[in-house]
Amino acid sequence: MPHPPLSALPPLDPRQRYTIEEATRYLRLSRPSLYLQISTGSILSIKERKRRFIPGSEIVRLSSVTTTVAAAPVPRQAQPPKERNRAGKAA
Repeated sequence: MPHPPLSALPPLDPRQRYTIEEATRYLRLSRPSLYLQISTGSILSIKERKRRFIPGSEIVRLSSVTTTVAAAPVPRQAQPPKERNRAGKAA
């Protein structure tokens, strides 16, 4: 089943817990991928009797951008040219 567009999902509440199905939609992961991440400890989960839940705070943590891969370079400030002496070396 394809993931619904992100605009179709209700706002995420970090204080709530979400079912595996809901978490897969928010994280845009397949069910096996989510269970693999749970088994490796990459994603924290809550087990209540036979059901497993993902805390909303965990979904927020995983969906937040922590690093930028290809950030645009910051433009440098224009600096006046350095003064040079008669030998052509910077003073």
